[in-house]
Amino acid sequence: MKRQTNQKNLSLKQKLKHAIAHLHADVFGYEKSVTRNVISYFKKLSENTGIPSDQIIVRMFKQPGTIKTYVHKDGKVVREVTVGELIELFSGSSQLTGLEYKIVEKILRFMDDLKASHGDDSTEFHICFLAQQSQVRILAVYGNKVTQSIALKTLIKYFTL
Repeated sequence: MKRQTNQKNLSLKQKLKHAIAHLHADVFGYEKSVTRNVISYFKKLSENTGIPSDQIIVRMFKQPGTIKTYVHKDGKVVREVTVGELIELFSGSSQLTGLEYKIVEKILRFMDDLKASHGDDSTEFHICFLAQQSQVRILAVYGNKVTQSIALKTLIKYFTL
């Protein structure tokens, strides 16, 4: 009887450990704030380009020593997005002087880590940002194939100092 109890406790312990490992709390509301900023940015892009916000895709590519980000619709580049705009996208505030270089370094490192985790050194790797139905989706993409969904909280770390 005692052995069964230990197995049940162990099973419960494992269940709790698993539940806690996947628990996520946005204690300070930062993720919610960034979600609002991203959705607001997409609405602003929509007003400026005339493209419905749910049809806009923002794609970020790694290039030697920098990142290039573009607004796409139907696979075509509509316009370039500056690093200052990316900072605004995540912080909600206008461009902060001197942060661009540090942010670019952090994003390059993040993109290198993602590429390495997939064992691919493809130049077709990029990150897609989508804002649809009041939700933000961030995807790691190789060519036209989505390889991973990226949690917003993961990317937030790279856009903050």
